[in-house]
Amino acid sequence: MENIYLVGMPGSGKTTLGKKLANTLDYEFVDLDFLIQQNEGMSIEQIFEEKGEDFFREIERMYLQSTNKLNKTIISTGGGTPYFFDNMDWINQHGLSIFLNISLEQLMQRVLQNPTKRPLLRGLTETEVNEKLLNLMEVRNPYYLKSKLIVDINGLNKTNYIFDNHNVRLKDILFGLSVDFWLIIF
Repeated sequence: MENIYLVGMPGSGKTTLGKKLANTLDYEFVDLDFLIQQNEGMSIEQIFEEKGEDFFREIERMYLQSTNKLNKTIISTGGGTPYFFDNMDWINQHGLSIFLNISLEQLMQRVLQNPTKRPLLRGLTETEVNEKLLNLMEVRNPYYLKSKLIVDINGLNKTNYIFDNHNVRLKDILFGLSVDFWLIIF
């Protein structure tokens, strides 16, 4: 079975949805950032501080490509993963890519609930967070939009990611319905 790669902005819900989707589909789950931290023995923030972003992006690419050895796995990528190198093309060649599309307003609500969780946004004012996220969205969305499936997740939160309120099982959506259905239902 094909791996599924979730892409989208930091805070869009890739990890939360990925875990629930993996459980629903009886897949394994891997968070790429956690995989990097576990194997490198330091946090993403520490890697950035001690070794620099260029080093991080190189190892991020290496760990991403190592997921090709996995089977029936949901992989939550880092927010910047698709943007660097040829990572988005690689993802599309090696699995089903799903872009969790979220509006700036929804994203702001989520990240402002716990701004210290995101090193990229730590220490910024609300206005600065808004500007930073807007800039990131403008730069990254063209890469995210290369995904095989695009899911509008506005209005969804951690409690309704299962989509029970739509009376549709995720397994049926993923493996039995068209992309148009995804765009309409969400």
